[in-house]
Amino acid sequence: MKIIDGKKHYTAKEIGMLVNRTHLTVHLWDTWSNELAERGDKRLIPEPIKIGKQKTRYWSETDVSLIESFAKNIQRGDLAEFSQRQWGNKADNTVKKRNHISDKKAIKSIDAKKELNLQEKLLYSLIFFLDKCQEGQSVNVETLQKHIRFDKKAIEEGLETLINLSLIGKTEDKYLLL
Repeated sequence: MKIIDGKKHYTAKEIGMLVNRTHLTVHLWDTWSNELAERGDKRLIPEPIKIGKQKTRYWSETDVSLIESFAKNIQRGDLAEFSQRQWGNKADNTVKKRNHISDKKAIKSIDAKKELNLQEKLLYSLIFFLDKCQEGQSVNVETLQKHIRFDKKAIEEGLETLINLSLIGKTEDKYLLL
């Protein structure tokens, strides 16, 4: 709290504590309010006084009651325009990172399935690897052997099984997922 012109003023951190939000949330509300004001719309929260080199934001006691009212009355979706832009891509990237596993880990997890016999593990691995190839890209037996690490004869037998099941196709000496 700081006394400015004989009146109490509060920082974003203090206001955050008063309205049960973080100071970062109060900063975002102010930033989004500035955007709204620039395009001629009503601000979300009152405009603060900015003081000092770092432009510390201060709100008066009357501003605090308006901010408290705003914080209590926010409904789901009220700030969607801003929060989607603020967090949308970050959330998507986090989920993608969390869901991404390397090809080696995926093949190891297939190999770790105890209920599958060796032939079934090979078939799952072949399908997985061919599915990971770019659409329409075909792969030869040597490439599969390098990544899947089964002997050439077993891979060829597995590929024939998958061809018979109409899951993959063969062009010359290369294979692709249908």
